[in-house]
This record gives sequence, structure tokens and C-alpha cells, in this order.
Amino acid sequence: MDKLNEISALKSLSRKQDIRITPHSKKIILLSSDSRYKRNDLGGGSYGKIDYLVNYRGYKILKVEKFINFNQRTKKIGRKKSIKLYSGK
Repeated sequence: MDKLNEISALKSLSRKQDIRITPHSKKIILLSSDSRYKRNDLGGGSYGKIDYLVNYRGYKILKVEKFINFNQRTKKIGRKKSIKLYSGK
């Protein structure tokens, strides 16, 4: 059985759509259970990694109804097409 470390837990959880993690401020942002945007892609292993980050690495959990992307904006091209632009990475 592999032991968890912070980097592998963050990398694995970053692939999920119901969670956002900000490592620099040590916050885990989860969609609330009654959110209409929830994809239900977090299982037992994901919650174990969240538990590890909270209890052993000092992360805090925030539950929200909807994610707000400050780093994402859309640019309109033509009449109906738009593309997503990401700042940062």
C-alpha cells in the first residue's frame, strides 16, 4: 500500500470536477451536496486524500454552491463561437 504524500494527493484530486484546491493558501473548495453543478466524481479514495490533507497538512475545507473562476475568461469570436482563455499555467 502506498503512503500518501501531499503532491500525489493534490495531483490526483486536481483531476476531479467537484473540487478546487489552492495549495498556496491551503484551502480545499468543495461543491455542497445539494449543488446543481455537482458531478459526483468524488469517492472513498478521494475523501481519504482530502482527510489526509486536512488532518495532516493543515488544509481547510470550504463548501460552496458554485465555483467562480477568476482565472478563466471567455473571448467571443464571431457570432456564436467563444474560446476559453486561462491566465497563469
